[in-house]
Amino acid sequence: MQVFISYRRADNETYHQIANRLARELPIRFEAETGELLEAFMDLDMHGGERWYDRLQTEVKLSAVFIPLVTMGYFNSDMCLRELKWFLDHAAAPDRRLTVLPVVLAGYDRIMSRSHRRQEIVDISDLNCINAQASIRQGLQGMGWAELLDDLVTALVQAWEAAVARPATLPRSSSGQIPRRRSTPPAANLPPPVPPVQLPKQNAAVPAIQAVPSSPVPLPTPTPAALPKWAASQDALPMAAAAPAAAPPAPTPSPVALPRRRANGPAAPAIPPPGPTVPAVVTVPAVVTVSATPAVPSGPSGLPMRSPVPSVATGRPAQSDIDLAVGLFNHTVGAELDECRAMVGELNQLAAKFPDDADINLQLAMALVNITVEAAMDERRQMVLELRQVTARFPDDPEINLRLARGLANVTVKASLDERRSVVDELRQLAVRFSSNAAISLELAKGLFNLTVEADLEECYEVVSELRRMAGRFPSSVGITLQFAQGLFNITVKGGVDQRRAAVNELRQLAGRFPSNPGINLQHATGLFGMTAKVGLDERRELVRELRQLAGRFQNDPWINLQLAKGLFNITVEADGDERQYIAQELRQLAGRFPADQQFAAVCGWLRT
Repeated sequence: MQVFISYRRADNETYHQIANRLARELPIRFEAETGELLEAFMDLDMHGGERWYDRLQTEVKLSAVFIPLVTMGYFNSDMCLRELKWFLDHAAAPDRRLTVLPVVLAGYDRIMSRSHRRQEIVDISDLNCINAQASIRQGLQGMGWAELLDDLVTALVQAWEAAVARPATLPRSSSGQIPRRRSTPPAANLPPPVPPVQLPKQNAAVPAIQAVPSSPVPLPTPTPAALPKWAASQDALPMAAAAPAAAPPAPTPSPVALPRRRANGPAAPAIPPPGPTVPAVVTVPAVVTVSATPAVPSGPSGLPMRSPVPSVATGRPAQSDIDLAVGLFNHTVGAELDECRAMVGELNQLAAKFPDDADINLQLAMALVNITVEAAMDERRQMVLELRQVTARFPDDPEINLRLARGLANVTVKASLDERRSVVDELRQLAVRFSSNAAISLELAKGLFNLTVEADLEECYEVVSELRRMAGRFPSSVGITLQFAQGLFNITVKGGVDQRRAAVNELRQLAGRFPSNPGINLQHATGLFGMTAKVGLDERRELVRELRQLAGRFQNDPWINLQLAKGLFNITVEADGDERQYIAQELRQLAGRFPADQQFAAVCGWLRT
């Protein structure tokens, strides 16, 4: 999806380069929320020698969302008014679902007074204008900027969901492809409210087929996924930073061979679903030097608390102090753990010097969360102690409390079941205090999902019920819905046939609500495949029919197509010779489409065993 940012140059220069900030940060926040790419076009993307008038008109028509940065001066710009008219004319077609999101930088009361004779001002005032004046006064920093981004991202997600419900209405480029985001260098910014969970994927190794046991093989114990760092551009105050290399997707446990018998002849194994989904983890970049500390009192979740770093208040920090904090934080992105610790040591000194400054303490909090991504459990716990000390100074700051929630969620990845329960209780308290904050609720959802990995079936049902309620409270949050879907999948692993069937039906409904989200649809596909190992041949064929439809919608997704391949193999366990030959041909075609993935070749190989 593409958005067109329409602005007057004088306004952009006066109001802290807001157009540039939005063009950089909205795609990152949108991808974090939906997993989809967003291209934000502004005329800085144009090059010398282009016919700029024609190019602007083309880009307007390629855009599904139009974001005018409005002041009273905006209506004195012929070019701005021309862009607005192009988009409104384009959106008037009956088969299109396009959106205008006006962001008012100045003159909000005058614009909304509806006392104007100029029709274009009246047209804008009729729309759901976002008032950015508070964010402007704060210099595009702090809560004002965070709330502005939240409002825009929420509106963009709603526009995207409306568009994917009618894919033919999405504007497309001349090549027929939906416009994709350009690779502009990211700059540091505040974190997304709902960062996505890295999708679990199968290990490349496929288990050898075992002799048929008298009872199903036990499911393997899942191990936590590798934890990627966030880009600096996802979690800092405004300052340019180099983007780190993207982390590879996290693996999940490989599937377990489960026996099924042919109608005639010796038994052959059907492939069961993989074990419970790998725990979800949140990240943000950075580090703190950790030294041994004496015994200290416990926090709400039973993790110990530590005395704060001695501080000397010296008044408000200079801009150079804030820039230094942002630079230190940005430097932790992609750095080795020891180097990150050194940067956080300096951030601790700055926070001790300015203990009441939210901006500097936010940089420290984001850095502390980073340690919880790569550190061992003892160090993760210590970082949570540091985070508690920071949040104690800012108990009502949602951004800083969000960092504590992320640190706690990361503790649940490697903790024992009892410690997971205790930490989740603390996450519940945070979610209650910030009940309307979807980002903090997402961290609770991740902790709850991590409980389902180790919990028994009865507790898993209780936790999934809580996730279901959260998904109902935040229906547009893809992140929370994904945690709910992964919890449902874990029920399909641990439950009987009827329980699996009910969970798969619910996964089917979630996939219908988010038809283009690969993460949620992968949980649906994996649940369908898991059912094929438990039901009769006729129902197995119906499930594989549904898997074919999913794989057809996600033709380039190897993980969804792999579930189809394994479901097809499970049909061959009881099918006759002609059907086996037909399926063998279909499996060879799948393997040919993904020649680099050995798992497809392995499934074909199982046919010959």
